[in-house]
Amino acid sequence: MTKIKGPFQSLSQDNVNSETKLICKRRLVKIVSDRYYMLMPVKQDVSNRTIAELVAQLGRMSYGESFANGLTPAQWTALRYFSRANCFSRTMSAFAQFHATTRGTASQTIKSLVQSGYLARKRSKTDGRSTHFHLTQKSKKMLSADPFKALEGEVGAL
Repeated sequence: MTKIKGPFQSLSQDNVNSETKLICKRRLVKIVSDRYYMLMPVKQDVSNRTIAELVAQLGRMSYGESFANGLTPAQWTALRYFSRANCFSRTMSAFAQFHATTRGTASQTIKSLVQSGYLARKRSKTDGRSTHFHLTQKSKKMLSADPFKALEGEVGAL
């Protein structure tokens, strides 16, 4: 009777059937892979700096592409925001917070979109001071040609 060497020394050649051999191989593979990967440095395909540079580049692309169809980047952002916002977040203050700007700046952006026919203003029935904004057909048509879609394709290619 020969003894098996290694982590399975308690097994002898005589009492090892095929099922036991399979279990032993799985244990051995696990032990080897655990030790192998524990000693291996974690491989990063892309460094943090590379990711940061790509994000910055995407930001520049986004800003450059946003001057399209007669709208500014802020106006495009507002249209995108109001197209996705729920009914409680369709206010000027909520947009200002989302866009990380002042309420005055957000007000000017929204005012220009209302005057151009891209947004419709609706007073709240419960609170006359509160105003909600909704997309018009004109803005929905404009959003179908959103230059941001090209950027989405670029991100998908990463």
